[in-house]
Amino acid sequence: MKRISLLFLLVVLICSSVWAKSNQTSYYVDAVAGSDTNNGTSEAIAWQSLSKVNRSSFSPRDQILSKSGQVFFGTLKPRSSGNSTASIVVGKYGGDSKPIINGENKKASIHLVNLQGWEFQPRRL
Repeated sequence: MKRISLLFLLVVLICSSVWAKSNQTSYYVDAVAGSDTNNGTSEAIAWQSLSKVNRSSFSPRDQILSKSGQVFFGTLKPRSSGNSTASIVVGKYGGDSKPIINGENKKASIHLVNLQGWEFQPRRL
């Protein structure tokens, strides 16, 4: 009986781990070739602006990936939070150059208020 319980627990842990990894979405932002009418879930149908990112909701483990070497104008003001075990990641795709967030002379290029669980991979602000 004890062996069956341990086996059951192991199966539950493995299944929940697989489910957690599959419950992640990557969103792509391309200032040149993207469109805010796209759903943003692949490079070919990327969003275009930080405004679209700001209007969207994200879940823990999601990624927001900006096109390498491009300049994004405005302020990143997300409205969702990650949590203590799963961050929302902001990163880049498509090359080695870092994307740039140009805050257009605002006080901040990134504005996080009452949010938690955000991870920013190297980025030039």
